[in-house]
Amino acid sequence: MASEVKDARGFLGAVTRGRESLGLRQPTSTRSLAECLLRKTDSPTVLKGHRGCVNRLCWNEQGTLLASGSDDTRVILWSYPEWRRPAIVVPTNHKANIFGVKFLPLSGDAKLVTGAMDCEVQLHHLERVSREHNVHTTTLDFHHNRVKAVEVEQGNPHNFWSGSEDGNVLQFDCRSLREPVPLFQCRARYDRTLVEVKHLSINPVNPHLLALACGDPFVRVHDRRMASREPLLMLCPPHLALAAGSGSGRGSRAWRCGHHHTTCVSFGSTGRRLAASYHADHCYSF
Repeated sequence: MASEVKDARGFLGAVTRGRESLGLRQPTSTRSLAECLLRKTDSPTVLKGHRGCVNRLCWNEQGTLLASGSDDTRVILWSYPEWRRPAIVVPTNHKANIFGVKFLPLSGDAKLVTGAMDCEVQLHHLERVSREHNVHTTTLDFHHNRVKAVEVEQGNPHNFWSGSEDGNVLQFDCRSLREPVPLFQCRARYDRTLVEVKHLSINPVNPHLLALACGDPFVRVHDRRMASREPLLMLCPPHLALAAGSGSGRGSRAWRCGHHHTTCVSFGSTGRRLAASYHADHCYSF
């Protein structure tokens, strides 16, 4: 327990230093905060099987399978709560790091979508993987840069979405995979240049709303039904929004804030709140 508290304090110390660099007030008790966090977590279980960094995790609908995507170009399925059961290794046809993985809803955990550094989206059919490790994979090669995220909609077994560093969000339909629908292009607020897409999140209550984490400080919320393709909302912490639009010199506080970008975005379970994490900054709730 002492070593775990020490590790937690080290993490909180890094957060504290980051807050100090932005001139933010610090919590009064780091020790009590660290121990409070630890008391809320169960004893950790270490799952070993990948030969590279694990980049993405995803639960199935029942919460009984955890899928992990890795730099080793494999997906591993772990059983919960029976962690000791043999894990199922899903071979893919990816040629580089896997950044996105999702179970397709209402498929009986038999369809898995992945996106990777090789610019490809792949749909894996897992009907026989547990018995024969036999996976049928459909490769969808429509992006021109790294695919950083894939997303699905609750209760929709047909459609899935992908976001890429080419700035495009595509919509796929399992019933006709030849021609995806180009939904959005992520463009900069000030000069309209293309911006990398880092992550996607569909609102669980209003699934027509799609949030994008992009390569700038702004979180974009789109309505998939709108033909204009312009975002309904562009959300950003005030200090980052001001810095992004300023012409401050390199090395200034404004320059550092202007080079922060969103790395992940997620709607809450009620669909009313949106959380976003930032590179070299903090997490924010909108």
